Amino acid sequence: MSLKGVFAWLQVQVPGTAEHRVQNIFQPFASPARAEYEIALFTLAITAAIFLVVGGLIVFTIVRFRRRSTDTTRQEPPQVYGSNQIEAAWTVIPILIVFVLIGVTARVVASVENASPPKSTLKLTVIG
Repeated sequence: MSLKGVFAWLQVQVPGTAEHRVQNIFQPFASPARAEYEIALFTLAITAAIFLVVGGLIVFTIVRFRRRSTDTTRQEPPQVYGSNQIEAAWTVIPILIVFVLIGVTARVVASVENASPPKSTLKLTVIG
C-alpha cells in the first residue's frame, strides 16, 4: 500500500474511533468551564454594548450630517482639533474596559487555581 493510501485509510478510520461528544461553549460541564462561560458572556455583553453605541453614533452622524439638496456649497464643516474631553473619553473608556476584563478574568483564574479537590479524590504516588 502506498503512502497516499495509508493516509487516505487513516483519514477514514481515525475519526470514527473518537467518542461522540458535543463541544459547545454554551453547554459547560465542569466548574472551570462554567466560569469561563460566564466570562465569555460578560465579554460578549460588553462588546455588544460597544457595537450598539458605535453603530448608533454612526447612524446618527449619517442622518444628521448628510448632504441635502439645499446645500449649494461643497465645503467641509468646521473641523474640531485638540478637544481634551474627546481625547480623554476615547483614551480612558477603553482603558477602564480592559481593567474590568482583567479584574474579572484574574478573579476567575484565581478561583479555579485555588479550588480545593473534593474529599473523595484518590491520591496517587507515582514512583519511577
